[in-house]
Amino acid sequence: MNIEEPDFKLFERNFLSGKTQILFHSFSADIHTPVSILIQLQKEKYVFLFESVEKGSQKGRYSVIGIRPDLIWECKNNKCLITDITVSTKKKIDKKKPLQSLSSFIKNNKIKLPEQLPSISSGIFGYMGYEMIKFFENVKLNKKNLLNLPDSIFLRPSTTVVFDNVNDKIIISQLVKNDKKKNASQVFKKVKKTIYDIKKTICEPIEKKYFIEKKISKTSDVFKNVKSSTTYKEFKVMVNKAKKYIYEGEIFQVVLSRVFKKKINVSPISIYRSLRYLNPSPYLFFMDFKNDLGISLTQAGLSIGLQMLMWGLTGPIFGAIADKYGGHKAVALAFLFYIAGIYFLYFGPNTGIFFQIDMGILIGIGLGGTAISIPMSVVGKHFPLSNRTIAMSIVTAVGSFGYFLSPLFTNYSLE
Repeated sequence: MNIEEPDFKLFERNFLSGKTQILFHSFSADIHTPVSILIQLQKEKYVFLFESVEKGSQKGRYSVIGIRPDLIWECKNNKCLITDITVSTKKKIDKKKPLQSLSSFIKNNKIKLPEQLPSISSGIFGYMGYEMIKFFENVKLNKKNLLNLPDSIFLRPSTTVVFDNVNDKIIISQLVKNDKKKNASQVFKKVKKTIYDIKKTICEPIEKKYFIEKKISKTSDVFKNVKSSTTYKEFKVMVNKAKKYIYEGEIFQVVLSRVFKKKINVSPISIYRSLRYLNPSPYLFFMDFKNDLGISLTQAGLSIGLQMLMWGLTGPIFGAIADKYGGHKAVALAFLFYIAGIYFLYFGPNTGIFFQIDMGILIGIGLGGTAISIPMSVVGKHFPLSNRTIAMSIVTAVGSFGYFLSPLFTNYSLE
């Protein structure tokens, strides 16, 4: 329904019946481009841009930007998770097989679009990684998932910005779901304001830094500090193997790939803009899904409270272990709990109750024996009274410096 020409009675009737609707607003694209709007919306937690080229050189009619998903489906390690953000950020496990789960997800969330809107205005968007081939064919994958990404992730954006390159206009669409706590009039006004706020953001001036072209010297080594998942020798073996299969008629086409890594000081959008300019391929896409554990502030607060409780409860236990078996054994035992908590937080299971176990209980127990109390008691035993104070001060200083270094090290290791 066009918010400039609304049929409120129809909207209210559909709203009360529980139907998901779409409100939209269109205006002249004028000086706007898909990339300029992507830049304006890049702070959104989830944002993507899909573009296309037809017949090798002609720009596709539609480009779409999606933000603020209400539904997310993802698959990783054969486990499917569905999140309905309008209800909770908690991910629910779908026990169906991945392809059945995805098919049901799409079927159960289809929406009837207004006739005035292009079909790309709403839908399920995302990617299906190569790892998903094992659900289509009997293929055993030996390669490890070095990027630690979901095998597949699809989401339904509640807001889309569609570019009609033929009619030179922009269409902002917003999904509207039934909210029993509010009446139809309140919801209509809120959605209308949301659409106009997005339009306002789109029309704001772009920061000057996005217009500065960084020139690279011809003598610059662009491959400096680039790490590859495959050596040149290994890649050459892959090429020869592919040529052999083609010659034997086993395959007629193959895409060999390798992962390159390099620390950069520019935004991902800048990389996309460069690739878009250098290589106008048939399908161009930019996806920034800042995925997380789906943990609410309440759950995070509970885990920290549980962590402090376990720290206090297990401190005396590790103290007794230190007295009987030695401080080094008490610290080593506690360190194993700490490592287990960090490991499961990263590799999983790490959602729901498992987040409380990993972050609250395991790390809390680890802190009970590795925090400053046990090391300080050990130092107190081994140093005479004359220099005990300076020894304990050094231990405290080193421990504090560790707290300072750990976030920096974590950030570097993740990059």
